[in-house]
Amino acid sequence: MRDKKTIVIIAPKFFSIEEHIINEFRTLGYQVYFFNERLNGTNFDKVMIRKLPKLYSSKINKYYDYVFHEIEEIQPNYIMVIKCETIPIQFLRNLSSIISKDKILHYMY
Repeated sequence: MRDKKTIVIIAPKFFSIEEHIINEFRTLGYQVYFFNERLNGTNFDKVMIRKLPKLYSSKINKYYDYVFHEIEEIQPNYIMVIKCETIPIQFLRNLSSIISKDKILHYMY
């Protein structure tokens, strides 16, 4: 059994806010795993995902399949999703198969 609580944070990289959140959880004694909510941070991809999401859907699904399998391996105590512009609904539904819904926090700003 683990001594340290673990949390997975899925969030966009945005003016280093995610780093402050990660550091705060570490201060509280958590082992933190971070996944970028976006596939990558290029401006072109951000625009394309917003304007033509169907064009990027296979890339997005492939990325979130990878994230899901990583989370399965980690077996976190909690999952925190901050903003979710690109996260497929099925990914969010699948999370409840590896962690109870009351341990998943979704924050929108």
